[in-house]
Order: sequence, then C-alpha cells, then structure tokens
Amino acid sequence: MEKRTDMTSAEKADMSSANNTAGAGEQAYEEHTQGTCASGAKPDHAAAGVNADGAATGSSPDGAATGMNPDGTATGINPDDAVIGTTTAACTTRHFHCTTCPSECALTIETRIDENEVEHVLSVQGNRCARGRKFAEQEIIRPMRILATTIVVRGGDEKLLPVRTARPIPRDLHLSAMRDIRHASVTAPVHMGDVVMSDLLGTGVDLVASMNVDTQKLASC
Repeated sequence: MEKRTDMTSAEKADMSSANNTAGAGEQAYEEHTQGTCASGAKPDHAAAGVNADGAATGSSPDGAATGMNPDGTATGINPDDAVIGTTTAACTTRHFHCTTCPSECALTIETRIDENEVEHVLSVQGNRCARGRKFAEQEIIRPMRILATTIVVRGGDEKLLPVRTARPIPRDLHLSAMRDIRHASVTAPVHMGDVVMSDLLGTGVDLVASMNVDTQKLASC
C-alpha cells in the first residue's frame, strides 16, 4: 500500500487531534503506573510513609522518629545498651520448660553476655510461681540435675544397687561423678536412704540408696 502524501487540511487537523489525545492518555497511564504502582506512592503522588507536610510517618511533629527516647536512644533498649527481644552477639532469648513441678510452665528468658563472656539473666516470663524464676536463673548460670545410677553390691541378693544424689548437683559434674561411682562398691545389707558416698565430688551432696538390698542367703544342704 502506498503512503498518502496529499492530505487535506481537515484530515491533518483530525490526525493531529488524535495524536494529542493518544499522547495524553499514554502520559496519564505512565504517571499512574510510575506514581502508584512502581514507587508504591499513593494516588495523590505522595510517597508512602510520608505525611502531607513531607514528614516521614512514624515521626513526631518535631521530626524525631518515633521509637526514640528524648535523648536520641532507641526505645526497647535498656540503659546498659542491651537490646530486648533480639538475638545478637550480646543478647539472646531462650525458651524452655520449668521442671520443678508437674505444671511445666513454658518460660521465656532474656539474657545478656557481658565482656567476660558470662551470661546474665535480664528477665523471666511465663512462670506462675517464684520457683520458676529461680529455676530459669539457675538453668542459665549452671544447670543442676539429680544424678540417678547404680553401684556394685558385694554379698547381697542383688548385684547392683540403684542410687541417686540426695539433691541436684551441677550437670557438668555428672560424668566425673559416674566415673567415681563406677569404681566404688557397697556391702550388703543396704537400706533405702543409706548414704553410699558422702560429699560427692566435694559438692556437699550425698549419694544415697534407692532400695533395700539384703545379704545373700546361702543355699542349705
């Protein structure tokens, strides 16, 4: 098809008007997509997160960002600069259950590690009694557990005697305590509650018998 070069004045005017209309529509579409969709700005071309007066949303009228204290420190930070609720190199959140009673409260503990790599408890949540907080603090500082095992019996009607520590001892000492118990023995008869080993590993806690073991009875002829 040949391109027409002899257009009348009326046809040229109509063509110019159509081009202007199409150009205006394209410009409006581009402004809409760039201002609203692409940049996330609102239809009035105000950037999201900016108020009509140009101040960032989340800011106070004086221009200070909300979440900041008057002295310029971020809220949610203790005076000792320990961030709460955030896991960082110096501060962390721990979750475990209290085992001091059958309720087994779910605890949330905020801790901070000081410059000497020692962990300190900042707060304890979820406990329904004072024992829960004490358990949480002890669990962070040095976990304590009852040690239960067996020990060899000589001359008894049982070869092994169940034993346990009278109170919890540091969990990190359990392996050493097991070594000492493995090389020890008791002589029958033994009654439940008898002290089998006193002051286990210098903890001040005794190892006690958990059952009775009688003397071995010799078979009669």
